[in-house]
Amino acid sequence: MALSAPRLLPRVADERADARAPLAQIGLLLAAVLLVSTAGTEERGDLKAGLLAGSLALFAIMLMVERRAPLRLLPQGAVLLGQPIARLYLIMFGLIVTVSSDVYIPYFLQTLHGVAPLASGYLVALVALGWTLTAFFTGTLSGGRAVLAISAGCALEAGATLALAPVLGGSEAWDGLVTLLPAILAMLAMGGGVGLCWAHLVAGVLKRAGEAEQDKASAAIATMQSLGGALGAALSGVIANSAGLVDPGGIIGAQSAAHWLFLLMAVPGAVACLVSLVPNRA
Repeated sequence: MALSAPRLLPRVADERADARAPLAQIGLLLAAVLLVSTAGTEERGDLKAGLLAGSLALFAIMLMVERRAPLRLLPQGAVLLGQPIARLYLIMFGLIVTVSSDVYIPYFLQTLHGVAPLASGYLVALVALGWTLTAFFTGTLSGGRAVLAISAGCALEAGATLALAPVLGGSEAWDGLVTLLPAILAMLAMGGGVGLCWAHLVAGVLKRAGEAEQDKASAAIATMQSLGGALGAALSGVIANSAGLVDPGGIIGAQSAAHWLFLLMAVPGAVACLVSLVPNRA
């Protein structure tokens, strides 16, 4: 493909505002995520808190650099919450951070509820199935219905994640479809909330990006998705380990970790829901 591209692609003028990479912002984001990931493996509370504080500081610095830099990572206005495009990106980010907590679902299914490893792997795939199903049936909505779908999707994801705290935080063994049904519904709803609004968020971003920044706006969607996934997985590790997954460990530690993990990881989804309720006048 690389060898064929120069011959097959049409020769047109580059309409992008700037084709260079904003290495400063990318470096700051990578460092911030790395600090959060490292915090998840630390046992000392003071060091863990310091790493998290350092990560937040790097995120703040990145936003300041992005706001003033002539070479931007995000489209114009994407770091100003007063702008609709910034709120759309924030909603995307919050949704992906929350849904990334599903990385611990197979562990809790096996450890606390006696679900076989193969079955637990298939069950967590319900998150992706829920995303696909709701996206298929609601992707053609437009206007006010699309706006409503975004708010409803955020609320559904946050509520489903919150429901996983008591559902997965117990210790009774599950045997049969009936006992698994609450977890099945919660996982379907968790992914379904994202699928309900993702296509409309993407369309909203591209609609509000300038003509010369369409490629940057599109790339930033993938950036938010990747960054949200990395940060969500790292935060999940920090919360689970801090809540007892390692110390005291065992059944009691896993119960505590499941309870606090899904309770706290529902917060970004709830914030996304609140942001989605802000009226867009642009």
